[in-house]
Amino acid sequence: MNVDKSNRADIGKLTHRWLNSKVILLKICGSFLIIVGIIIFRISVRDTLTLLNMAFGIELLQEASVSGFSAIGAIKAVVGGLLGLGGIFIFIYARKLRAAAFAKSTEQDSRPPVLYLRSFKDDPVMSRPGLFHITIPSVTTIEEQLAMVLNEIGPVTAIGKPGERLPALGARRLYVDDADWQEKVSELMAQSRLVIFRLAKTEGFWWELERAAATVSPERLVLLVPFKQKEYDAFKAKADSLFANPLPDYAGRNNGFLGLTGLIYFDADGAAYFTQFASLWSPKSLIYGRIRKPLLPYFKQVLQPVFSNLNVPWSQPKASLFALILSAFGFVALVGAIGWFGYLIFSNERTSSIDPAFLPCVERYDHPEIKSAMSGYSPEQAMQKAKQLSVKGLHRLDNEALLSRALIFSKFLSEADIHLCSRLVKGTITAKEIQFLVGKLDPQSRDLFCDIAFAATIAELRQISPPISLTESEIEKAFLNLMQSVPEQEADRLINVFNTIDQATDSDVCWLGKTLYGTISAMEEPYRSHMARALVME
Repeated sequence: MNVDKSNRADIGKLTHRWLNSKVILLKICGSFLIIVGIIIFRISVRDTLTLLNMAFGIELLQEASVSGFSAIGAIKAVVGGLLGLGGIFIFIYARKLRAAAFAKSTEQDSRPPVLYLRSFKDDPVMSRPGLFHITIPSVTTIEEQLAMVLNEIGPVTAIGKPGERLPALGARRLYVDDADWQEKVSELMAQSRLVIFRLAKTEGFWWELERAAATVSPERLVLLVPFKQKEYDAFKAKADSLFANPLPDYAGRNNGFLGLTGLIYFDADGAAYFTQFASLWSPKSLIYGRIRKPLLPYFKQVLQPVFSNLNVPWSQPKASLFALILSAFGFVALVGAIGWFGYLIFSNERTSSIDPAFLPCVERYDHPEIKSAMSGYSPEQAMQKAKQLSVKGLHRLDNEALLSRALIFSKFLSEADIHLCSRLVKGTITAKEIQFLVGKLDPQSRDLFCDIAFAATIAELRQISPPISLTESEIEKAFLNLMQSVPEQEADRLINVFNTIDQATDSDVCWLGKTLYGTISAMEEPYRSHMARALVME
């Protein structure tokens, strides 16, 4: 007999050692995936910057190839996010495994329990990571952090979902047969120092709430509210008849991190009070935040009146210097990144012309006047300045140059796909994309394009007077002649797309550009020259 006991003890020790090893291995694996996911996700920021280059013409990575970067950056971000989330859930699974194996060691607390009642359907919500801290992700679940605060009142106990392999982290689970659960819940209500509900809509929940309202003194009852206004109003209409006093009106705050919008507690006379959780960005949340347990200050603050009703000592959460430093670093980095992107996007100068010109022919930059104008600028700023000068100087060129430019732009539009064509017409095309189109021109057309862009830049620097200034009447006549040069149905479409170009589809905008530039060569003089000039006027 003693030998059998010794063998069982040895087997138990081996089992615990094996389980501990498994838990440690899973935690290491989860931590590794979290770190790798964060690294990959943040590396994708570089591709995001490149995507901004393509979308807004911001020259942050002038020497980098932008081909396919939008897809690669998105894939990296998704892969990094999935790896990080996978690591978090592996880490949580390891902790569940350990908690289930050593659950009996948590049953020694002799204090009256805190009974946590909820719908089994809500366990996945409360079992997710509590919050993604501004600097690093959390691996502690919402229910677990709620239980950490409630454990100051008593050991948190809940009825476990029948058939679940591993219990959720947080409240200790008791498993009972379906036929006995109501009797067990009634028994626990009578024994508990506090009964806390997460509101739900199931029949089982309503039985539990009705039972609690009838048998539990008001100060020992708390309701966690996950509902928004409309759902809460429906709940209140049904629940008011259960209590001595009506429930308070909705005063919640939607908080996606908690999955809860507020909390209702009662005083000894049965009066109910609705209180909301602190904002994520409130000073108290930032000061008392934690890295591993970021939701503790939320639950701690909102449960203060409950502690007072039960005569349980309540202490202010202690500030964590480490969390404060990381939060400050992360907050400054986040604000700085947003501010930097905003500056780049909104300071990126654009012409309001329908078809701006660029100066991708960098070999033409080696000119004394241009080099002097670009002195003191970074390469990216110099490119932006050159494009601006070439656009502003176009109206200073003669009619022959502008008609040649219109012909070249017609070739550009025929070579570009719909999206690139639309960006060319709207003026949101990048320098690298215009260089791509220039590369498709024949040598003679390419040289002509570069000559025109160069001449426009020099003309702007020298402030050469335009050879002709068009009146509004001349522009209207040129546009009318263009309308007469296309079929009536296309003329109506052209006017409509022209007037709504910012809302038009890429297909319509591309069609507009091809129609405009393709029709100019067929127009009569002087309307043809006037139209070519009208398209480059500011």
